Amino acid sequence: MENYKSLIDAQVEKETPMVIFQDNMQLMRTSMRHLTLSKLHKDKVKQNKIWDFTVRGWCVADISGIEDLFQYKSSVEPQRVVKDLKYEDLLLIKHNPPHEEKWKEFREHNRLQKMDVAFNTVNITKEQLRNMRIEDLQRELSQSLESETSK
Repeated sequence: MENYKSLIDAQVEKETPMVIFQDNMQLMRTSMRHLTLSKLHKDKVKQNKIWDFTVRGWCVADISGIEDLFQYKSSVEPQRVVKDLKYEDLLLIKHNPPHEEKWKEFREHNRLQKMDVAFNTVNITKEQLRNMRIEDLQRELSQSLESETSK
């Protein structure tokens, strides 16, 4: 990313928080679009129909409301050198009981909220649901949610 620093600096002030990412992307050219790339990989490599790209990007992070969390230097420095990370280090929830508990609470709350909307907010009969197009269903759901939040 060192090569892209000047490009980013031209767009964003140095004090602005941002997220930088990099990923690999594979594109294939085939008439069999329903098959996954992994199933076709060997055949497509032989046919020279796979293109590999490294995609890099950045976006400005919105930290409004949590600015106080970034006042200490330790908040913005890496905790470890990325090269030294192992797979086990990425399993944060498993090795961090307080975070695991918070995650379970969030999951439960999120599930109950979705069930509440499905059971108590959406007023559609089975027959209406069976005959609806996806656009109609999305419109109906958004109207139900809007009426629920305005209460």
